[in-house]
Amino acid sequence: MSRKMPLIGKSGLPWNSLVFGHGTSPSAFETWRNRPVDGVLYFPARRSWDDLGHLPPRRADDMVVYSIPPFPAGGSNSELAAGAYDSAIATFAATFLAAGWDTPRTAIRLGWEVNGDWYEWGWAREGVPAAVAGFQRFVTVARNAGMTQTRWEWNLNKGPSSSTAGYDWTIGYPGDEYVDVIGIDPYDMWQPTYTEAEWASTLRNKNPGLDDIADFAQAHGKQVAIDEWGVVHANGGGYDNPFYIAKMGEWLRDNCSLVAWESTYDFGDSKLSAGLSPRAAEQYRKAYPNGWGR
Repeated sequence: MSRKMPLIGKSGLPWNSLVFGHGTSPSAFETWRNRPVDGVLYFPARRSWDDLGHLPPRRADDMVVYSIPPFPAGGSNSELAAGAYDSAIATFAATFLAAGWDTPRTAIRLGWEVNGDWYEWGWAREGVPAAVAGFQRFVTVARNAGMTQTRWEWNLNKGPSSSTAGYDWTIGYPGDEYVDVIGIDPYDMWQPTYTEAEWASTLRNKNPGLDDIADFAQAHGKQVAIDEWGVVHANGGGYDNPFYIAKMGEWLRDNCSLVAWESTYDFGDSKLSAGLSPRAAEQYRKAYPNGWGR
């Protein structure tokens, strides 16, 4: 059964428009872009189970995408799948319920970028079956502990820099029963895009690309999340690239019926509001439908 995220509506865009980089208080970013956001993407610390359950204050009408690992530092997918963390997950769920976070406006982005080889929970560490079983176990225990309204997201990184090279990324899907939203992090890197031809080449066969994710989600009756996206001032990135910003806006407009949310990564060397990428920022702040402003 597909459980869609509600359209919050504060931004006035035809999808939920979120931001990362401002905690749960994004008012400064809203002022900068001249349009409200519908919520935030948030990462807690992840050294311990207490860290994962340390919920910040949140604005009452906001969506929160809570990005957590399936276990704190030092854990493993195999231990998770075997039930070693069931008690800790139940305690986490009790904290969620007590704080009033178990609502359709909350999504848990569990074990993000699982197809990469840079996190402990990634497929490269113990293999795909262990990661799938761990995801399923976490969701099952949390739901049995009362988290029945929270939405669950399965998130991947746009390749080709991923551990899925040479085989089909879809084998890691935990299953329709456990996933409400299918997400991707499509930064302007690992082939930045400056032309129409370059953009088209990033949409498919990138383990995965944007269109790959959209097609897969639609086939499974799920929504799509664009969790972390933005320009990148680093090796492999496109730097100050207004073309990428414009194409992301175009893709979102064309696919808005599928999109649960998108989250601008306004942090570090991707922070548009800091002035590091003035041309990309200008494109972003243009009035909708040419940008995100008004």
